[in-house]
Amino acid sequence: MKKRKFKLDKNKRNTIVIVAIIIAIVSVLFIKYNLKKEENLEVSSLENTIENDNEVIEENVISNEIIENEIVTNDVPLDSLQNEKVTEQKEAEKNKNQNFNDSKYYIKVNNQCNVVTIYKNESGIRTPLKAMTCSIGTATPKSGVYRIPARRFVWGTLFGHGPYKYVYGHYVTTIVGNILFHSVPYTENGNPASLEYLEYNKLGTKASAGCVRLAVKDSKWIYYNIPDGTPVEFYSDSNPGPLGKPSTTKIPVDNEKVRNWDPTDDDKNNPWLNKANLTNSNTKQDNNTNQNNEIKQNNNIKQDNDTKQNNTTEQNNTTKQDNDTKQIENNTDSNNTKTEEKNDKNSTTNEKQNTDAKIKNTESENNI
Repeated sequence: MKKRKFKLDKNKRNTIVIVAIIIAIVSVLFIKYNLKKEENLEVSSLENTIENDNEVIEENVISNEIIENEIVTNDVPLDSLQNEKVTEQKEAEKNKNQNFNDSKYYIKVNNQCNVVTIYKNESGIRTPLKAMTCSIGTATPKSGVYRIPARRFVWGTLFGHGPYKYVYGHYVTTIVGNILFHSVPYTENGNPASLEYLEYNKLGTKASAGCVRLAVKDSKWIYYNIPDGTPVEFYSDSNPGPLGKPSTTKIPVDNEKVRNWDPTDDDKNNPWLNKANLTNSNTKQDNNTNQNNEIKQNNNIKQDNDTKQNNTTEQNNTTKQDNDTKQIENNTDSNNTKTEEKNDKNSTTNEKQNTDAKIKNTESENNI
């Protein structure tokens, strides 16, 4: 009886262990299922948030409403995304056979001339509307057509000129991947008085890492007027385009009042709007120009005097040489004359001696 009781207890224990294992497995699977469901809910919520943000941006673009002191920015550098070449290739392949007649505008970026031309697109007929001077870079697409996605920022974080150094673009519009339309970089986020003015003076030349840099008035115009889906074509040509290449204002780096602002920025605090801030710089430049001209004139006068003095010296030397030559000639003539006179005198003496000798000979003969 004791042995049988022990067997029953052992079977019960095995059953309990098996049931416990099954319960543990089911519990683990249930927990994993719930975690995955929560992750899906979070991703879905994030996508809805992004879509809502894009809708808000699109509404602002279409209506051209500018909210006072609004700063839309991002924490991650816009040009730090990965696999951009793959993205560009996929976009170019996808848009390869499209005619793009469904877009209100068509944009062409001339890499060789650093010019952006905006065309109005009506039923496939493209009429040139605006031309903008820009600066492209080494990573700018050489060719291809891309549609602008719904990704814009009033202020966007960009990689700067060194590791872990950031700069900021004003009125940023994505073209494809990390290739963007934006202003010349600023050193402070949201501060229009922190422009990299030396970079601004490079507008019209190849200067960026790959984005298309523009003056603020142009990057702002694209931000508020060009809708999502607008095609942007990259090409290279020595002809800047039907509207040519606009000139750009150079910032006087010695004028601290205006040099940290974009000359085209319509911000009410922009010192470029007050012409008095430019007078001192222009006057100083004029004074420098006049001073340089005076120095040049003085140098020219000095050179003329030196030239005249050299000419006079040369003339004097020539005259002296002529005089010396004449003197030598005169001395030679004088010596020749003296020689001739001496020869004549000797000849006369010889003749006289010969005559005296003849007379003596005659007298001798007579005496004989």
